[in-house]
Amino acid sequence: MRLIKLVPLLILIGGGAIVGYGLWQRQKSPPTVLATGTFEFKDKLGTSLVFPSRRVSVAGFETSEIRLPNGTWIDCRADCAKTIRDQHVEFWDAQMKR
Repeated sequence: MRLIKLVPLLILIGGGAIVGYGLWQRQKSPPTVLATGTFEFKDKLGTSLVFPSRRVSVAGFETSEIRLPNGTWIDCRADCAKTIRDQHVEFWDAQMKR
C-alpha cells in the first residue's frame, strides 16, 4: 500500500532527472552548424522548389535540417523530400492522414 503512493513520486523524480540530463547535455555542447547548402525539390506539377539546408551537430548527434519559406528550420528525419512534402507542399493532406 505504501509503495503505491511512492510510484508517482518516483516517476516525477525520474522524469526530472531525464529532463535535467538533456538540458545539461544541451548546455555542454550547444548546436553547431557543420555545413550549409540547398535542397532542390520537384512537386507533383514539376515545379522546382529550392530550400536552404544545413547539417547540424546537437549534443554529439548530427542531423540535416531544411528551412521552410516562413523561416522555420525543421529536422529532415532522414528524408528531406518527404519532410518538405509533409510540412510544406502537401501539409493539409498529411494532416488529414493523421
